[in-house]
Amino acid sequence: MFRHLFLLASLTLTLGIRAVSAQMPPEPEALVFAWIDGQAEHARNLTGVTFLERSLRTSDSPVGTRTMRVEAEVTGMPGTDTWNRKILSVTLNGRPAPEKRLRNMEFSWHAPNQPEFTRLTQAVMLPRRLLRRLDFVNEAADDSLDGTPCWRFDALPPTNAGPIDRITFWFAQDDGRLVRTRVILSHDEKKRGQILHTHIESVYDFERVEGFDVPRRRRFEGTRQYLRRGRVFTDVVSLDATYSDFRFSFQ
Repeated sequence: MFRHLFLLASLTLTLGIRAVSAQMPPEPEALVFAWIDGQAEHARNLTGVTFLERSLRTSDSPVGTRTMRVEAEVTGMPGTDTWNRKILSVTLNGRPAPEKRLRNMEFSWHAPNQPEFTRLTQAVMLPRRLLRRLDFVNEAADDSLDGTPCWRFDALPPTNAGPIDRITFWFAQDDGRLVRTRVILSHDEKKRGQILHTHIESVYDFERVEGFDVPRRRRFEGTRQYLRRGRVFTDVVSLDATYSDFRFSFQ
């Protein structure tokens, strides 16, 4: 009898697992739009968010390696791509930078010298206006991040979205919260008859704080080219940033 009960329990468990695995994934567009609308509704009376960003930036070039630690207070509004940074400290190769040079040194790290590219590499969240215009190119696939069951899928931005090539999303299966995005950025610039390439892969990890999906970590790495004395040089660049001390302001 006990053997029969064991077999019945095993069969029930197996059928349950198969039922879960056979669950139809949601449509990516519906998942993204539901998330956008939910976050927008939650932010209806929000006037802004402020938090701390601590980043380590590395540039490895033919002339040597440069590391820069930057601590900044960041202020902005979720759903936009404009974030204001108040630079609190900059350490270059282990040496504190003079206060009067903090902002110039922080911005000098970015390349190429193109406002849109710089804005996107500085952004901590994808703008809502871009998310509503994406072209979803595959179905949601079953995936897992740090033990969290997720739906993963890819999207292409409109042709006039600038340097963004591709975006990959991970949404939690249980409550639809945003867990991770991966953004591929590339830019070609012609200078003095040479084509200079920049390619960066940027990964954002999110967490839910007071109902908002906000970044907790941002990493990117890639290459950028520049001209020096008529020759093309290539830098390998990386960034690892963490976010904390979120403060939300409401009307």
